[in-house]
Amino acid sequence: MYFGIVSALTLENDRWTVVQKTAEGTIQVPDFHGVVVTGPGPANKLFDRVKDPRVFTGEDFWSRFRGVRKILRSGPKRIVVIGGGGTAAAIAAWFVRTGMKGHEIALLTDQPTLFTRTTNFFENRLFDDETIWKSLSAVDRRNFTDRLNRGVVWENVTELLADAEQLSLVPGRATGIEHGNHRQGAPRPDLMVKYTNHLGNHEAQADLVVDATGFNPWWFERLLPKELRNHIINGDVESQKEQRKQLQQDMRPDLSLELPVEPRIHAPMLSQVVGPGFVSLMVLGAMADRILNHYSKNARTS
Repeated sequence: MYFGIVSALTLENDRWTVVQKTAEGTIQVPDFHGVVVTGPGPANKLFDRVKDPRVFTGEDFWSRFRGVRKILRSGPKRIVVIGGGGTAAAIAAWFVRTGMKGHEIALLTDQPTLFTRTTNFFENRLFDDETIWKSLSAVDRRNFTDRLNRGVVWENVTELLADAEQLSLVPGRATGIEHGNHRQGAPRPDLMVKYTNHLGNHEAQADLVVDATGFNPWWFERLLPKELRNHIINGDVESQKEQRKQLQQDMRPDLSLELPVEPRIHAPMLSQVVGPGFVSLMVLGAMADRILNHYSKNARTS
């Protein structure tokens, strides 16, 4: 087992070499037949946001608790959480659970409501019955998986937020986080969250902002050798979208991408077409079975 930050993947003799930054320096660990990349990746930056210690993302909020608590201790605050999915709801729920009722929390989302994720027979049958799953078109599979995993909130979190008197749901799509007026005696300028909805353009003053609008599931592209990066992100933005969509469409049953190299890259967070539970790692046993079966079969035949 190696502890460190993976900084690159290189190809040597049809095997992956993992380049890793550790406390002792950069090391290279060679001779891997496959690599599995997991995790939601870094936070997306869907709009411009000013650099300010009072601005957090869905990625760094949990690691910057000291800064969050320091802001909250200095008196009642107006908190704006941007996003309507599980990450935004979990962060809003944390604020509610702190018991600091003097703080005003606004959940800014372009969804009309928080959609709740519950367990039910009709969804579970698609996890259990491969025949039913394969009878769906690729578009229907993708839509089902995205609806199951994106922009949904677990029922216990929804119930907690529903009882929070200091929480309001603000409809709109954020367009930027900027500095506003610098009032006399204030240590920093006001934070202004700009957003738009059907009624026009608006802005909301905030003392603390969390941008929890989503993550980049293709984060691992930057680790790949240049020729493979070009295979995925070649051309303009629309061409890249189509290339990525096609790679997801053609994903193998073992959750690996169809790339022009022999050692495989398994990317479960992109597996909407292959199965409904792999994206969010809800079916770890089945995921491990799919990935490892490929290598165990090869080992038995070699």
